[in-house]
Amino acid sequence: MVRCSRNGLVTAFREKPAASTFRLASLGIYVFQRDFLLDSLGFGKTNIVFDVVIPLLKRGDVAGYTFEGYWEDIGSIQSYYRSSLHF
Repeated sequence: MVRCSRNGLVTAFREKPAASTFRLASLGIYVFQRDFLLDSLGFGKTNIVFDVVIPLLKRGDVAGYTFEGYWEDIGSIQSYYRSSLHF
């Protein structure tokens, strides 16, 4: 879950909370410049959210994009099949 400022910067981020007062959800889609990502990850750093996004958030360097289309979490074959029937 995320909170964004009026100019689109992410001001707060909660990874998979049990409950939240934030009205926006993260789709888990992140865009990085390749060299930056390779520099940010290294030995012992393997988690995009905790090792890259959270430190960037603390620096004020994370922007959000409001997506208003259809999205479905397809973490399993069953959810993939169910979401495919949506269309």
